[in-house]
Amino acid sequence: MIARFVAVYAAIAVIIAAALGFFGGFLWIINAISATIGSFLVAITSFAAQRKIVLEAVKNSDGVLDTIDDKEELYQEDEPIAADLKTDQARSPEAKACDENRNQATDAPRESEQDADGKIPPKIKAKYALRSFSPTRLIAYGAFVLIFFALYSIDAFAPAPFLIGLSALPISALAFAIISKEKQ
Repeated sequence: MIARFVAVYAAIAVIIAAALGFFGGFLWIINAISATIGSFLVAITSFAAQRKIVLEAVKNSDGVLDTIDDKEELYQEDEPIAADLKTDQARSPEAKACDENRNQATDAPRESEQDADGKIPPKIKAKYALRSFSPTRLIAYGAFVLIFFALYSIDAFAPAPFLIGLSALPISALAFAIISKEKQ
């Protein structure tokens, strides 16, 4: 899946760079490609870090995933949706048992980790905050900032093509979502 996203991202980046080169020249191409590469590094390292967090949460949950945090009680498990009724009959007993026990495991701080006031101690907060720390993500952000300052220091920075180059990521994410939906 990530390879298909990279292909879509590369195609959109080439289209943007070609269009900017046609209308703005070489300086615009350099700015667009620099912004595209920098944002791509940040996106890929963020995806990898989030994947690591999710896989760790799944590993620590003993096969039981967290339920929906529904404080307003908008979702009711007692009333299954019609699609759930159809798939529920075909599910294995292990999957049904997993559904029954899913309230027991959660990646959020548990009630036993909270003090009498219901607040979470700083040590527990730090434990959950450190899960999202990723040195590779910091390096990617650093590279992005260095790209910006490198362009600026050689008087090659142009804001408009740089911002257009940044738009390659959201455009490709939208295009990838549309392409993926069509294939289903």
